[in-house]
Amino acid sequence: MSPQNQTTPFKSLLQSETDKLLYRNFLAYLNTLESEASEFVGYILSDGRHLFSKTDLSLTLIKIAEESIFSDRLWVVVSVAYLEDQLRRLLLTFLSDSEISNEILDPNQNLISSLVPMAKLSLALGLISKEWYEILKRVAQLRNKFAHLPNAKSFSNLIENDGKNSALLDSLTHRYKVLVNNLKEDSKDFSETYQQIFINIYNLLQFSIDHIATPQNRLSLENNLIIEIRHFHGLDKETIQLLLNESS
Repeated sequence: MSPQNQTTPFKSLLQSETDKLLYRNFLAYLNTLESEASEFVGYILSDGRHLFSKTDLSLTLIKIAEESIFSDRLWVVVSVAYLEDQLRRLLLTFLSDSEISNEILDPNQNLISSLVPMAKLSLALGLISKEWYEILKRVAQLRNKFAHLPNAKSFSNLIENDGKNSALLDSLTHRYKVLVNNLKEDSKDFSETYQQIFINIYNLLQFSIDHIATPQNRLSLENNLIIEIRHFHGLDKETIQLLLNESS
């Protein structure tokens, strides 16, 4: 599965027939909603279908930034808590007995409530792919490194403390590039790379919550099911219709 994550500009021009079809389907999706929302994720599937989800990604990123004060250490610790919450929502959506499921996944019970155990269970149930799991496992390892090194405030500090930590960052970067099918070298520092990793995994887990785990929408999570992710923010039905009219 190798989705590309893109942010759609508010006044973007629809120059391709593919984009026009995506926006038409997005407009049709908005017309089915009973309540208003301002932020969505669009998933372009390998069979040509377009699926959509409401998202709180921007608000989540703001909360993480506020809580972490832009420290690499706190960014990782706080973001992992949000990924754990997404995995918990995913499993609760899929599992049938809500009382038992809540007990098993309750963070206070310490049964299956942390990132890796929930990711393992999600993988076993077919709710996430092996590629997602490998990234989540390494993100958990990164969180644990920061949790046990109180003087490490940044990714650079981790490497300075133990050169072997560089291998973990390299492995996570490689796994992410495989996920998005982008193996070329770039000049991003790891802080930026980690934020992109979080955004993509957060969006992919939202896809699984809405389209894999939900009984009435259940799809099979096959390899290369999602080929692209689009992020829509601040677009209402009237604006989309105007864009479609202007591009026709």
